[in-house]
Amino acid sequence: MRKLGNLFYNAIMSYWRGVYKYIILFYIATFCYVGKSQPLIQDSGHPILIISSYNPDSHNTSTNISDFIDEYDKLGGLCRVLIENMNCKSFSESRLWKKRMKNILDKYKGNNQPRLIILLGQEAWASYLSQEGLDLVNIPVLAGMASKNAVILPDENVSSLKDWYPDPINFISDSLSLPIRGGFIYDYDLKKNVQLIQKLYPETENIAFISDNTYGGVSMQAWVREEIKKYQI
Repeated sequence: MRKLGNLFYNAIMSYWRGVYKYIILFYIATFCYVGKSQPLIQDSGHPILIISSYNPDSHNTSTNISDFIDEYDKLGGLCRVLIENMNCKSFSESRLWKKRMKNILDKYKGNNQPRLIILLGQEAWASYLSQEGLDLVNIPVLAGMASKNAVILPDENVSSLKDWYPDPINFISDSLSLPIRGGFIYDYDLKKNVQLIQKLYPETENIAFISDNTYGGVSMQAWVREEIKKYQI
């Protein structure tokens, strides 16, 4: 797992490696180093808020958080770093995630409004993208451990997820009015995968896509279901 604290450098170095690419957005100025003697961000009482999909004590999550804090400290940052855990588990409870995210964001209004929000994990990423009428819309957001492709989460009134087939969204190309300023996300390349299959097995007539029943699997399935229409298999 790449270190969130070095996400810009690592993303550039690995951009064309493998069958998928890492996408990095260069729109965030919050973390730009502004001089050796000048702190990165002056502490005004507004924290940096990290919202994690999982228990922050898990290895991947804790590594990303600690590396980010270390890098932030080295650059002279003075804001408090607060961590909220969404405690996301199986996809069967995904109807609750949107409200869970809203409850977290509602805690940080007024004088406690964060200067920056960092989303770690697919579930936190999707829960944020699924918000409607977001009060904290002007706060810049960074994303990590997430994918470019997503689906809007179901509402609580959706009775069953068994036959739920959501449409995919691409937060880069779709018109999402959310302040995503940067991140380190996965961009899977279906075209190269299809080309590799056809090269190795030129007589292939059918390709089956199999995923697990997680948010990542469901969002990938939605994207593949849409993208595969472009190919004659």
